[in-house]
Amino acid sequence: MPGSPVMGVRLAGLQFSEMALSNEQAASLAAAAGDWMPCPIANAVGIPLMLLQLAGPRTSHDFDDEGPAVLSLARTTDGMAPACVQLNGVGPALLARWDLQAWTVDEMRHLHDYHYKTMSLMSDWMEEEGAEGEAAKEAFLTPAAFALHRSPTGPGGMPKQCATCFMSDEELGRPLLRCRRCTGKASCPRYCDAECQRKDWPEHKLECKAP
Repeated sequence: MPGSPVMGVRLAGLQFSEMALSNEQAASLAAAAGDWMPCPIANAVGIPLMLLQLAGPRTSHDFDDEGPAVLSLARTTDGMAPACVQLNGVGPALLARWDLQAWTVDEMRHLHDYHYKTMSLMSDWMEEEGAEGEAAKEAFLTPAAFALHRSPTGPGGMPKQCATCFMSDEELGRPLLRCRRCTGKASCPRYCDAECQRKDWPEHKLECKAP
């Protein structure tokens, strides 16, 4: 085992805190053994993340309080968590990378934001006819798409892509819309239409400020 402890993130309801894994926890994580559960969306975007329940299943729960943990276990096929989680909740949980690299609170918050965006788009993907919905989902759940979400600015400023569905202005055939409250700021997001802006508002409102 490495000399320094492996760092993960403890989720207790809506509270995030960094936590050192015990030697036993790190060993079972590295072997993908024991009670560690894979985090499907994180894995799809290139993060080798797993979740460990710290207090075992519960007989009562509040999904609003357990959103971060429940979304971490949501399937990429339909956005649903495993049946045992739907019935009994998660309780306090530890999330860590099975490659034993450190996992931080900041990274967990970025991933939770991406979980939220994935769930907001899941019903649209499932309602799409033919293979269009599945193709859109596959394009969204990639390391490249997540990297764009993590790093919205670049040498040329904000990429000209919708902050919700990642459609570019070239694909749309017209300029993207921008949030009126924070237009002019480097971090101001772009949207392809009002519906995508509405879906992103619960997250964007936390940082949106008038110039």
